[in-house]
Amino acid sequence: MDIVIQLQSVDEMPLRAKGVSVTLSDTETGQKLPTMVASRSGEDGWQVKVVSLSAGKWMLGPDISISDANEFGVESPILIK
Repeated sequence: MDIVIQLQSVDEMPLRAKGVSVTLSDTETGQKLPTMVASRSGEDGWQVKVVSLSAGKWMLGPDISISDANEFGVESPILIK
């Protein structure tokens, strides 16, 4: 399974990042997969391959590095069918 992430600023402009890593957590069991480093895919896109995810609700947590001194994380629920 591929997870594709497109980064945008609050003005909906491409957000150029230095790096992106992704953590997935199963919201029902609390199982947390090891953090995966995403590879660049275009100007504002990033992609990470996930070997296997069971169906259910997961929390997607990308960590985004804009520069050496500027990094932030966000979380969003996703549903795997």
